[in-house]
Amino acid sequence: MQSPTVNSEFGNNIDVQLSPFGYELEFAGSWRVATFKCNVKGSKAKGTVQITLNKTGNIWRVKKASLQVSDREVELL
Repeated sequence: MQSPTVNSEFGNNIDVQLSPFGYELEFAGSWRVATFKCNVKGSKAKGTVQITLNKTGNIWRVKKASLQVSDREVELL
């Protein structure tokens, strides 16, 4: 991963896997929301990363990105 925050929390040799059924999509007219949850495991810790995106028209934007490790949440944005 390229994030210094993720690297400092998880260490080296980071493995990322999309959780089974680890996504949610919502639709209302031209408005869309997608949320993805990934399992992350590194040399120091394991946890999850959650990313929420909003789509208006043809443009997707990251609304929220956070990681959860050791019973705490760290914002990535």
